Amino acid sequence: MVRPSDGAGEDGRSWMELNLAPGQSALEHLLVRNLSAETVTFRLSAADGYFTDTGRFNMLTAGEDSTGAGTWIDLQDDVEVPSGADVIVPFTISVPDNAEPGDHPAGVAASIRSGEDAEVGIESRVGFRVMTRVTGELTPLLATSVSAHYTGSLNPFEPGTTHLVYEVRNTGNTRLAVTPTASLAGPFGLFAKEIALDPIAEIAPGETRVLRHDAAGVWPTGVLTVGTHADATAVIDATAAPAATATTSVAAVPWPQAGVVAAMLLLIVAAGSARRRRSRRVADMIDRARSEGRAEAIATRAALALAPVLLASSIIFAPVAAPLAAAAASGEPDDRNIVVTVDVTPVPSPATSAPPHPDQEQLAATGRAVPVTLVTASVALLGLGLWQVSQARRGRRAHSRVER
Repeated sequence: MVRPSDGAGEDGRSWMELNLAPGQSALEHLLVRNLSAETVTFRLSAADGYFTDTGRFNMLTAGEDSTGAGTWIDLQDDVEVPSGADVIVPFTISVPDNAEPGDHPAGVAASIRSGEDAEVGIESRVGFRVMTRVTGELTPLLATSVSAHYTGSLNPFEPGTTHLVYEVRNTGNTRLAVTPTASLAGPFGLFAKEIALDPIAEIAPGETRVLRHDAAGVWPTGVLTVGTHADATAVIDATAAPAATATTSVAAVPWPQAGVVAAMLLLIVAAGSARRRRSRRVADMIDRARSEGRAEAIATRAALALAPVLLASSIIFAPVAAPLAAAAASGEPDDRNIVVTVDVTPVPSPATSAPPHPDQEQLAATGRAVPVTLVTASVALLGLGLWQVSQARRGRRAHSRVER
């Protein structure tokens, strides 16, 4: 076990925080405790420190060369510690004259190596951080960037997921604690939402942290605007750093939802087409009914036009037909059924006049008795009938042209 010491024993610190000016030095101590049942020789080392992506502090390995605060620490190479005993080892931190202001992480550790006789050994190392702040102008500063892609759901009634990859860089000279957030929004702020991202407990100057987050429940709006916002404060004195922001756009095409909308539009178009076909059928039925009605009206007009003609004919020919009907009813012989035999002799003899047939006398008398007014009315009715017949024929021709 290795702990910070005040030179007499453990002093309760978990790590060391030093505030030194360029060219200044400080004397510190570390305590090494042997918890094993035998004496152990520990190898002591100092190296540059850094924070991992999970926020844990670590030191460069023995195979990596330190270029920063790890080179400022002067520490003996090893120490022998009896079983169950503690040994306090002094070391010195010397800040170069040209050291830049700000926080410089480093660490000290004690290690043992197992399998000394083997070609490959395992080194177990324990230690603590030594954080040195060089006085001068402090500049807490942060930068961030973001990229994203969208994964939609096959179910059109379920949202998808936006996968964020955001990067936080400490571009200042102080250690920072960062609280990042992300924002998602469609066009015109549609379905906007804020997401709290995992905070960064500590990031050293010059470090970059790449983090990922999957934001569920995001509806596809064609284009998503993805932004990150990072608030940061200095770890030691809580000095606020300017907020860092970044924005990007990602395609979020609503293919399943577009399929549903397309299906609905097809149904609407099909329903409208069916309604138009029904309307056309009803219109055709109405047109046929009207055509049939017009045809019936024309036929009726033609029939009515013939009525005056028939009436006039009956008036004109009634005087002639009446004697014939009377003769037929009386049973008298009709001249049309009389057979006339003419005997021609060589010597003419004077002809004797035969008495007129009663029917002929009646027909002649009837013909002379037709009034002039009756004849005039009959002719007028006949003309009216012929005019109505011509009008009906003109109407039929016009109707035939319209139908064609």
